[in-house]
Amino acid sequence: MAADPVTKALVDALKANATLLANLAKYPEGGEPAVFADGVPKDARFPWCLVAEVTDDEGVTGTKTRSGRDLLRDIGVYTDAETDTGSLVKELAEAIRTLFHRSTSLAVPGFATLLEHVVSGPVVAPTDERVRGRIVTVRVVLTPP
Repeated sequence: MAADPVTKALVDALKANATLLANLAKYPEGGEPAVFADGVPKDARFPWCLVAEVTDDEGVTGTKTRSGRDLLRDIGVYTDAETDTGSLVKELAEAIRTLFHRSTSLAVPGFATLLEHVVSGPVVAPTDERVRGRIVTVRVVLTPP
């Protein structure tokens, strides 16, 4: 499981989303929705999500009275190209976009979430011919409570 609080909050939000919950594989088999942050296990089955490390850290950001963090995170979703014509990966990517775009619902311990919004995507993820993928880049702006 993800160690840092931002990653944990992103993973928890993805696992709680109804569309993702209904469509992602379970890992381990019969367990939780397949949302990973520390790499994808070799025995994971499609479809699954991967919350990547910080894509960009704008560092300290702030208002007149507070300073905080401004982070960009890539969230990828991947399906098996043999069983998905492309509609499932698009549906899952749109669910991720909808979940985080113009939201302030991300619960990160020790911070107040000023803003979450999608800055890119869904865009096609680089994969081989056996996998379909989409990436959504999310900006999370945090300040101390």
